Amino acid sequence: MPERHQGTGKALLERLLMLAPAAAGLAVGVLIVEALRFERLAWRFWLGARPDPESVSYGKVVVTIILSVLAAHVVWVAVARIFDGRRGWLESLRRHAVSFVPFASILVLFVIDAHGIIPDAMLFSVHALVISAGAFVGITSGLAAARPQYEDHPWAPWLERRALVVVCAAAVVYWITFSAMGTLQYLSLRISYTDTASWEQMLWNTMRGRFLVTSAFDHMFFGEHVQFVHLLLLPFYALLPSLVTLMILKSAVLASGAFPVYLLARRRLQSKAAAALLACAYLLYPAMQYVDLELVNNTFRPVAFAIPALLWAVYFLDRRRMWAFSLAAFVALASKEEMALPVMMMGVLLLLDRKYTWGAVVTVFTAVWFVVSVVWVIPGVRGAPTHMYLYYLDFGDDLTFTRLLWRVVSNPLHTLSVALQPVKIDYLLLLFVPLGLRPLFSWRMLLVMLPSLGTTLLASRDPSFTIYYHYQAALVPLLVAGAVYGVENCRSILPRILCRLVEADKSTLERGAAAGLVVLVFASSFFGNILFAQSPLSLLFHNPNMDTHWRRRYVPDERARLFFREVRPLVPPDAGVSATEFLATYFAARRDIHVFPIGLGDVEYLVIDSRDRWMLETLSKVGTTLEAILADVPYRKIYDRDGFLVYRMDGSGGDT
Repeated sequence: MPERHQGTGKALLERLLMLAPAAAGLAVGVLIVEALRFERLAWRFWLGARPDPESVSYGKVVVTIILSVLAAHVVWVAVARIFDGRRGWLESLRRHAVSFVPFASILVLFVIDAHGIIPDAMLFSVHALVISAGAFVGITSGLAAARPQYEDHPWAPWLERRALVVVCAAAVVYWITFSAMGTLQYLSLRISYTDTASWEQMLWNTMRGRFLVTSAFDHMFFGEHVQFVHLLLLPFYALLPSLVTLMILKSAVLASGAFPVYLLARRRLQSKAAAALLACAYLLYPAMQYVDLELVNNTFRPVAFAIPALLWAVYFLDRRRMWAFSLAAFVALASKEEMALPVMMMGVLLLLDRKYTWGAVVTVFTAVWFVVSVVWVIPGVRGAPTHMYLYYLDFGDDLTFTRLLWRVVSNPLHTLSVALQPVKIDYLLLLFVPLGLRPLFSWRMLLVMLPSLGTTLLASRDPSFTIYYHYQAALVPLLVAGAVYGVENCRSILPRILCRLVEADKSTLERGAAAGLVVLVFASSFFGNILFAQSPLSLLFHNPNMDTHWRRRYVPDERARLFFREVRPLVPPDAGVSATEFLATYFAARRDIHVFPIGLGDVEYLVIDSRDRWMLETLSKVGTTLEAILADVPYRKIYDRDGFLVYRMDGSGGDT
């Protein structure tokens, strides 16, 4: 009797699975219809879209869903034919129907939203689409790898033999692409001074005996952050003194992070091909790419160095090469004081692994580093409490270090309510979904990232809990390493599921599971890049409604060429300058450079872009105009063309 029931249950499951392609087509059709009706959902895919709900008639809805279902069946038949053509048609279709099951998540969100269980649940469907598409490719690859004739395919051994070459090529492509994007953005006058070019001024001043001094602050930079890793770039900057030099080196450093990912994955998964795909997934990971080039106009931050440094730290920790781990950890600490938190948690891992001496040293040293930096060094140099307390106003506006910790711990319900707001859940999905959710299956990396995750989830300042800036820099390497460990941990579970669909021995099933999981991570990162990143693969790169459109951000126009040809040469290299935000960038290599109107009356030159939107908005907020500010200043205008104004204090020269 039990065998009969088991056979009946298996037959029922097989029949239900045969409906999965139709359900997937229905899910995609519903998603398209909803995006055509609701602007907020449409913007999740194409910012600036203007859907017209009245044009979506009942007939269009039916046609859209029918076409989606038909398309799903065409894909189903094609996949079955390509990957299982030697089997009978029915058997091939049965095996590959399971690949469509993840798309049911979109239907689940639709039902939840339609019944008001979770308002606006369909806004999360963009994540469901990415993970469903990634899972579809991953499951299909796993089923293909679980076939006995898998090893007969030439690409499998080819990738295994040339895995390191593939990683090197991918890293070089990434480096060239993002270096070119940064350089073109520089030439297009699309880079702000305060959060980018001020780093160049720090190096320029340091070379002249003024250690990490910048005009952006009235104190040495340690009053903002304990961050000095960019001093490693001084020899290169001395040879080629330009912000472009720093940007190219930063992109190279981030590209180099692919190598510790490759080494870690090769060690844990015992497969060079799998390691190569996971290294490429790192290079495609949207949260990493935004540390390289932010969504706004910032193109260089030394915190980027923490990503490869922490990846090397994880790899050396896995190998128990403690002195090499210490060096990588110190580079991470030099990247920003908050990097002490993940390194401290790596010390906790050592304690849990009964490596008591090293564990105690790492944990205590990094904890002291963080506390001393935040409580003493930054306020001491700044002459006031650290500005970082302003990021956590949900816990009060009278914060100190101990007061913030106490309020977080003593009121867990309030802490959870702050951390689990819908916008922050979306942030978590932006971090985990492009890695196929695999980091969730690595408790060790989840433990290591817990404090860093808390610093972003508990913040009240919007940029802190998005992937579009740099605040996720400490999380990126831990999430990628977590994906590697997550794939390893899931390998033992999936064969139990695959054995119901594929008749093969244990080793073959394990091979299929490993291949499917690795491809899941890679495909999720690829699809996530298309929807969430701003690389040349992404929708944002090609969206004409956005400032991220390639023609707006990366193609220098005639005004930009005019600036480099006529405006910048008017200012001597040793003169003090006050310039608007996006022009000050190009005068950073000097002692006195300020963002207009700061420095007015103290510097020799004013360089103004009268069309600068940020300046005009700022002046509007304080109730004044550019004309009013310039009415009584002791400067003579020496240049006025196409919105560029240059004034000189010495009174010589005339209007042009």
